[in-house]
Amino acid sequence: MKSYKILSLSLISFLIIGCASRSRTVKLNDGTGNIYTFKKEWISCWIPMPALTGSVCKGSAIKTNILGQSYVIEMPLKICTPNNMDRYSLLCKAARELGLYEDNP
Repeated sequence: MKSYKILSLSLISFLIIGCASRSRTVKLNDGTGNIYTFKKEWISCWIPMPALTGSVCKGSAIKTNILGQSYVIEMPLKICTPNNMDRYSLLCKAARELGLYEDNP
């Protein structure tokens, strides 16, 4: 009976820790075979001025090249507006998919 309680407590704590530590990720391809993995915790966006129709974002990603090698890269500051949501602004796309940036009306 004692081992059943220990097993139950272990499973419950594992589920709580496992669910709490999950973070949403987004994987984007740059068109040349590189895959960028972004986590919500690695990106921050803010509106510098109320009149600006966009947000400024910065962040990091794990870049995996076509050989399978992975390394962390720092993305430069980017002004994310509805006009630059193309394939060249991976940071803005990731921020949008993670709910950190929305098009301002």
